[in-house]
Amino acid sequence: MASPEVQELITNMPGSFQAEAAGDMEAVLQWKLSGDKGGDFHAVISGGACTAAEGVHDAPTTTFTAEATDWLDLVEGKADGMSLFMQGKLSVEGDMGIAMKLQTLFVRQA
Repeated sequence: MASPEVQELITNMPGSFQAEAAGDMEAVLQWKLSGDKGGDFHAVISGGACTAAEGVHDAPTTTFTAEATDWLDLVEGKADGMSLFMQGKLSVEGDMGIAMKLQTLFVRQA
């Protein structure tokens, strides 16, 4: 089970989704977070809407793998995704175009 911090982010993802940025995108984003605060969750973007759930999806379009603390820092604006990627702290498999667009798909919640 995901940590309370990760669980809250999963729950809040649909509310921070920017449908206009997604356009007609159809994608499944998978996160595999390791460490004490880790867990697996995914978001499905389809028909201009986003749903998010805990667990592993059968057919992700793009998979992000990171230490949960690094990912939480990224989401909170304390770390830069490109820096984490270049340092080997964040790996991305699948559609890199979606990965590059991720920041525009979701707005940071205060």
